[in-house]
Amino acid sequence: MVWRKTNKADETIVRRGYSTDEFNAEWKWLLDKGYYCADINTYTKGSSRKWDGIFKKTNKKSGMYRNYDQDGFNAKWKEMSDAGYRLIDIETYMDGSTRKWAGLFLEMGGGHALHRNLSQQQMHDKWEEYGKKGLKLIDIETYGNNLWAGVWIAGDDVAMYRNYETTAFRDKRRELNDKGWRLIDVDTYMSGSTRKWSGLWEKSSVAENYIYGYDFCEWLTNYHDKYDDSGYELIDLETY
Repeated sequence: MVWRKTNKADETIVRRGYSTDEFNAEWKWLLDKGYYCADINTYTKGSSRKWDGIFKKTNKKSGMYRNYDQDGFNAKWKEMSDAGYRLIDIETYMDGSTRKWAGLFLEMGGGHALHRNLSQQQMHDKWEEYGKKGLKLIDIETYGNNLWAGVWIAGDDVAMYRNYETTAFRDKRRELNDKGWRLIDVDTYMSGSTRKWSGLWEKSSVAENYIYGYDFCEWLTNYHDKYDDSGYELIDLETY
């Protein structure tokens, strides 16, 4: 989990462990209260699919679309992009034998791109290419047999480091933090029997906090409430 000291923690709401229908109902309710969903995660608990989300205050329009197949999501992305929205978060998961996609959209303009089913090298090449064109990589996902997806919007280039084991990723995060880089996205996954981590960093002088490996009760009691009270806004949440 990643927090940033924005002093806007009171404008952030976290929801965890909701069923698909429950999450949709909560999303609609919070939408009516002036919030948009900025980050989602999905996973299975037993035989049930669960959803987590970070919601933030906004005066912009937003959208959430889930359970699309590859082509269906591509069509929805094009439709929303043409309507003046930008994809800000993507999630992929298996529904039986079918790969599904979910995405969050926010009303904004500027350049944008979405690429999926990239090899590790192709992902690196796209990050490098778009960074030179004024596009900012804001979300990455890895899935399947080492395939990658990336979401870009207009903005300054970011640093990307991937495939680090847990301790090495912690050390890389500390190193980059000391050099003025702050995490904006974390992705974690299994490579064989080893847990791996990848992250995106942007240049910023704003303080951050980062933790991993805690269950929900520990996370809420020992960290989230404390950081929230200190003005730290939760910006990224991973469940694994």
